[in-house]
Amino acid sequence: MSCGAVRYQCLLSLGLNSSSTKRRTKKVDRAALCPPIGPKPIHLGKRDVRVRASSLTGGRPSVGGDRKVASFRSVSCKVAGSNDSVPAGGDATFEQSLFNSVNILLGVGLLSVPYAIAEGGWAALLVLLILGLTTNYTGKILIKCQENQCLLPDDSLEPGCQPLGSYEAVGEAAFGPLGRKIITFVLYTELIGTCGLFFILEGDHISVLLNSGPESKVMIMIASALVMVPTTWFRDLSGLSKLGFLGACASFGMLGVILYTFVSGGGLAGASPEAISSASLVHAGGLPLTFGLLAFVFAGHAVFPNIYISMEDRSRYPELLQRTYVIVGATCAAVGVLGYLMYGDSVADEVTLNLPAGALSTIALLLTVINPLAKFGLTMAPVVRGFDQQFGLEGEDKAMQSIVGRTGLGLFALVLATSVPDFALFMALLGSFLTLTVSIIFPSLCYLKIFGSGLSQQEKWLNYFTVGLGCFCAVSGTTAAITGLQSGT
Repeated sequence: MSCGAVRYQCLLSLGLNSSSTKRRTKKVDRAALCPPIGPKPIHLGKRDVRVRASSLTGGRPSVGGDRKVASFRSVSCKVAGSNDSVPAGGDATFEQSLFNSVNILLGVGLLSVPYAIAEGGWAALLVLLILGLTTNYTGKILIKCQENQCLLPDDSLEPGCQPLGSYEAVGEAAFGPLGRKIITFVLYTELIGTCGLFFILEGDHISVLLNSGPESKVMIMIASALVMVPTTWFRDLSGLSKLGFLGACASFGMLGVILYTFVSGGGLAGASPEAISSASLVHAGGLPLTFGLLAFVFAGHAVFPNIYISMEDRSRYPELLQRTYVIVGATCAAVGVLGYLMYGDSVADEVTLNLPAGALSTIALLLTVINPLAKFGLTMAPVVRGFDQQFGLEGEDKAMQSIVGRTGLGLFALVLATSVPDFALFMALLGSFLTLTVSIIFPSLCYLKIFGSGLSQQEKWLNYFTVGLGCFCAVSGTTAAITGLQSGT
């Protein structure tokens, strides 16, 4: 076989990537495996002019800088030692993806917004707004980092090019193998901890439904695991869309129950006297705790890259994110205000536990029980996907081993849940230390690192401010949560 034929065959299997030494792990050097075809790049400062492989078939040379793109993207490629290739197109429609994204955000955080207002005063709503705007922005730049290897100089996407397959891959593209390890640890810890909170929710609410004592909560969690853990066995997120629809409906149903309870109690005239008299603009002592509690409202960045990859039409992702945030932000603000006006500072960390006994309370409790079931598999999706990649369990012939491993991860979350002393404080700790890191700090750091000098000064300073805001909220919120756990309050 001629040298040219060898090169062509190698290109078809691996793809020609001018930035391989920058974005791939050091274990594989594509340039060594497939010497580049055509002239060497002409260096013009920080920008190159390179004849791409597409020019071999009549295409024009492309100009690249910090954004270097790959050719032969129509061929699905995977480098030895890399687990970041993705399929040519997802299976989830826009509506299915919307249900999944709304479902993942309208979760644990929704029930705790009234408690956050009780802790931080009405200023907690301002915190909710600031975190919403900030995480909406970081959700968009995270996907832009994911698309980086496909971006052309005019910011359009190269046809047929496949983006990075996960949040962890974005971390590696920005900071190398060490960045991937750090992001993987933080990401998976957050997601497993969140799944542990789902078990706690089930134990709290089902025990109230059954009118059983606290001693029954562990057994209820174990019984819940029998139903929830199998939802991690789905390999395609489109298979979870029906659960996503069910979870979104359950969240809106809870809003309806709370609204009806508020109106039937006389509305503002029947609001808790304690809420009216004790309400203040800011409760300075409790405000830092709200950072972590409210971070959970927008804790979807760990899953956003997976939802993006699963979409049939990925160009609609910004629209998807906008709609998701409007729905989630409005719902959480409404639940927070109504819940606090009804129960004041005596509101429980899960507002549904305050509802008076009766049919409405039963409905709300049942809806709350449905929610973790609908969210568990989607929340655990990045973890189980990473597990499969790490141990080579992605093939159909490895399906049973994959199921065993996924089940083990779900049971680990269950064990964690049984050892948590306080729901709200544990959620605040997870939200401050992990969720704020994943949702605010890491996306901006990766964006600054990957796009570098290509950013305007205004955008650079915006991301510097975003990182500083995330660090401030993370440190102060984590300190408040740890202090609360140590004092047992």
